[in-house]
Amino acid sequence: MNLHTISFICPLKLISILRCGIIIVNSSSLLNSKREGNMRVLSTKLDLDSSFSKEDLYNILSEWLKSNTLYRAAGELFDVSGDKDETKVETFTAQRDERDFLLFRLTHIYYSQTWETEVIYLVGKNQKSVIIHINCSGDTTRFDDAPLLRSEIIRRFVKSGKIRADDLPITDTPIYLTSDKVDWLAGIMNGKYSEDLPLVFVSKIFNSSGYEIDIDRVAHSLCGVGYVLAEADDNFVGLLKDKTSARNPYNGHIGVYYYGDGVSKSFSPLDVGRTGSLDKLVVSEVAKYVTAQVDRLDISWDSFYNEKVSKKARESEELLDEAIDENGSLEEQLKNAKEKIHKLVQENGVLTAQKEALQKALREETEGRLILAADI
Repeated sequence: MNLHTISFICPLKLISILRCGIIIVNSSSLLNSKREGNMRVLSTKLDLDSSFSKEDLYNILSEWLKSNTLYRAAGELFDVSGDKDETKVETFTAQRDERDFLLFRLTHIYYSQTWETEVIYLVGKNQKSVIIHINCSGDTTRFDDAPLLRSEIIRRFVKSGKIRADDLPITDTPIYLTSDKVDWLAGIMNGKYSEDLPLVFVSKIFNSSGYEIDIDRVAHSLCGVGYVLAEADDNFVGLLKDKTSARNPYNGHIGVYYYGDGVSKSFSPLDVGRTGSLDKLVVSEVAKYVTAQVDRLDISWDSFYNEKVSKKARESEELLDEAIDENGSLEEQLKNAKEKIHKLVQENGVLTAQKEALQKALREETEGRLILAADI
C-alpha cells in the first residue's frame, strides 16, 4: 500500500492513523522541522472583497480539503474542530507593518514528492488579500506539468464570489472580447495596463473560429493567475490594428501583457515547433512571472516563521544583556566571587585563631581572677 501522508495539527495530541494514511502531529515538530530542496511551483495574490471574513476563509479551506480524496480525512478533522484557531492544519498568526496575517500550510507526501500548499490571509487598512504558494520538493516538477489538483485551492477562492474584480472578472473560463472593451484593450496594447494579473490575448486564426491554443484549458490552468481574453466571433482585428498602429496580435498570434509594460511577450504558431505545446508555453510564462512578482513581497510561511525565530532570539539576547547589566559579565562575577572567597578565608583564619586562644586561656590556671582580653 502506498502511504499518503497529510500533516494536520491537533494540540496536545500525537496520533497516527496509518489506515487513512494520515499522520497527526504536534505543531512544534512541524514548525521546527528542516525542509531542504523546496521549490516554488506557483504563487499568486488575489484581492478580496471587503466583506470577506475569517469564517469565509475557513469554509473555503474546509470545502477544498473535503472535496479532494487525498485530503478528505484532514478536511473532516478541520471541519469538526471546535476552535479553528487552536485545532488546525498547521497554522499560526503574525503581524507586520500594521497588517495581520493568518498563515495556513498543508503538507502532503505523495510517493517521492512533498507538496506544500500555503494560504496566507492578509488584513490591513482598507485591504484584504489572499496569497497562495504551491511548493514541491523531491523532484523538479514545473507548474505546466503539475496536476491541476494542486492549484484547485486557487479556483476555490475564485469561485467563492469573494474576489475583488476590476476591469475583467477573475474566472476559470475564457473571457471573450466585446465591442465595449476594444478601446480598453487597444490602450493595453499601447502600453497602459494597470492590472496585477497578466492578460493573455488570443487572436483567432484567419477565416476560422479557432485558436492556436485550447483557450478553455489555458483559462482553467491560469484561474486566479492570469486573464485569458479571446477574440470573439465578431472580428475586431481591423479596429485594433488602427488603434494600435498594427501592434495587435492577429491570425492565431498571442500577446501576454504585464502591468505597465505593454506587450511583454508574444507567441506565434511557429513556437509550437520549439516547445511542443503552445498551451504549456503560455501557461509556464504567465505562472513564472506571477510567482516571481508575489515572491518579491516576501510574504510566506518561511519568512514569517524566520521572523518569529529571530524575534525570540533577540528577546533572549536582550534578557541576557539585562542580566549582565545587573550582575556584570561572567568574568566580573567570577572575579567578585574569588574576592569574596578570599575575604571569607581570611575572616575564617582570624576566628579560628581567636577560638584556639580562648580554649588555651581556659585550660590555664586562672583561678581567682578574671580571664582578661590579654589572655585571649
